[in-house]
Amino acid sequence: MKRKSSRSGLFLIELIIVILFFSVSSAICMKIFATAYLSNQYSRALSKSAEEISNISSIYKNSEGELEKTAEMLGEKYSASEIVYSIGEDLTVKITENENEKYLKSINIIIYENEKELNAATIVYAHEAAS
Repeated sequence: MKRKSSRSGLFLIELIIVILFFSVSSAICMKIFATAYLSNQYSRALSKSAEEISNISSIYKNSEGELEKTAEMLGEKYSASEIVYSIGEDLTVKITENENEKYLKSINIIIYENEKELNAATIVYAHEAAS
């Protein structure tokens, strides 16, 4: 009879060790999956911001370096030499005009994700002098 109780005690210890092993393994996997998800979200936001910067630069070029026309083409409001608008729930775009030399115009584009700077670019438009 003593042998049966020692066998069942050993079985319980083995069972506890296996449960502990799987618990630790699942906790590690959950951390890895959470990190991958956050990395994916950041990557998507960065890609979306790069695409938006490309779109804005094309619109700025087509509007001949005029920020007011750029705002109109974007369907956004222009005020105090800047355009500010949102993309989705978490991205905010801020476009400001720079004062440069006589034949150069430029804008700064800054994209924020939850009020933290995500991406930025400066677009320069060289125009000819009016004759």
